[in-house]
Amino acid sequence: MASTRISCPIDTTARHNCTGSALHDQPFLPANLEIGFELVKFVVTIGYVQRVLLLLSNFASQLVNV
Repeated sequence: MASTRISCPIDTTARHNCTGSALHDQPFLPANLEIGFELVKFVVTIGYVQRVLLLLSNFASQLVNV
C-alpha cells in the first residue's frame, strides 16, 4: 500500500504535522488559536489592572474623606 504522506518544507515553527491530518486541512488554525490565547491573556490582565486601580482609587478616596 502506497504512503499518502504529504511533503512539507521543513519548518521548525510549524505547529501542525504534515502527515495529512485534519490540521493540515486548516493550516491557519494553530496561529488563530495562539492569537486567541494571547487575546484572552490580554483581557484577563486588563481586568486585573482595572480591579487594582479601582481598589487604589477607593483607598485614596477614603483617605481624602477622613
